Amino acid sequence: MFKRLVIGSWSGQPVWRRLSCGLSLALGLVGAGLLLAVAEAPAHAAPPARPAQPDIVVSTTIQAAIDAAPSNSKVIIPAGHYTESLTLSTTVSLIGAQANSTIIHALPGERVLTVTGATINSGVVISGLTFTGGDVTGDGGGIPSATPLNFTAAGPTSWMV
Repeated sequence: MFKRLVIGSWSGQPVWRRLSCGLSLALGLVGAGLLLAVAEAPAHAAPPARPAQPDIVVSTTIQAAIDAAPSNSKVIIPAGHYTESLTLSTTVSLIGAQANSTIIHALPGERVLTVTGATINSGVVISGLTFTGGDVTGDGGGIPSATPLNFTAAGPTSWMV
């Protein structure tokens, strides 16, 4: 008999339903394309932290290593007996192998270590060293400092100045 004709339909489905399915499919493809584009983009690492300063290992004299060391670095002092009078005027830590095996003996008539400069702060560490033999008439031969020093014992400590 007569076939019923619905205006605005295709295969018996209303036009709005076909458009809705087509629009959903198109949006899905666009979204998938964006996800793939983002996944293929190179990853960017966080900026590096402030680079650590290199450690300076004593190879000639301790004072030469102190003078060559950049601020906030460490001067590593191997075990041994050293006869030097040192001046520390920058934020450089002095790290010896062990206090009983890394011994700094002052030059005759001089101090073992003189600490000067406003840049010396609590970040400066002096560890694993024995100081001995300092002698300066009138001022003493220990460790004079232009700024207050706080000594903290991290283990067995012997002050031989």
